Amino acid sequence: MWQKKKDAALEPLSKAKTFLEGYQIIVRTVAKEGADHAKGILELCNDEDEKFGILVMGAYGHSKIQEMILGSTTVRVMRSTNCPILLCR
Repeated sequence: MWQKKKDAALEPLSKAKTFLEGYQIIVRTVAKEGADHAKGILELCNDEDEKFGILVMGAYGHSKIQEMILGSTTVRVMRSTNCPILLCR
C-alpha cells in the first residue's frame, strides 16, 4: 500500500526532474511515510550526510485559523532547516 502512495506522490515530479536534469541539475525526489510532514522534511534536510543544495517546496495559502489549529509545514521547515529553501506557489 505504501509503495502505491509513494509512486503517486513522486509521479507529478518526474516531468520537472527530467526537465531540470537536462540542464545538468542533480535532482532527488523523496517521499516519506508519516503524519508529521515537517519532521520528515527536517530530518532529511538537516542530515549532514545528505548535503542538499536547495529545498523546493510549495507554499499554499491556508487561512490563518487553519494554520493556528493545524500548524504550517512550510513555516516549521523555514524556521528549523539549515538548507536554503525556494518556495513555490
